[in-house]
Amino acid sequence: MKNNLIFAAIFSLLSFTAFAGKLSESVHAFYKAVDGGDFDKAGTLLADDVKAYLPFSPQAMDKMAYEQLGMSMGAAFPDMQHKVLEVTEGKARLLLKLGLLARTKHDGQPPTNRVETPFLSYFKYNSKA
Repeated sequence: MKNNLIFAAIFSLLSFTAFAGKLSESVHAFYKAVDGGDFDKAGTLLADDVKAYLPFSPQAMDKMAYEQLGMSMGAAFPDMQHKVLEVTEGKARLLLKLGLLARTKHDGQPPTNRVETPFLSYFKYNSKA
């Protein structure tokens, strides 16, 4: 019985880790594309029916609105960098604690004011993920 429990625990850990790694990789690829200003690539990493829920938006954003927000952020913060600080993963779900580091840009001037803010992001994947 003890051996069965150990085997079950190891099997669960291995399958959870394999599943979780796939989700984490997609999130890292998404933020790498966003930080690099490659919003076309970032868009390919989102489902067409994605819904983004943000604290400052009264309604969920669809893919087009979310991409437009990213492009606006890229224009305002040309050197923005997202840093994944913590990842909590579950079955087809991912909760991230991130940090945004950037400097603001005004009317063709070099970036100046530094912005540093933590935020949370929640991802729900479909069953195909």
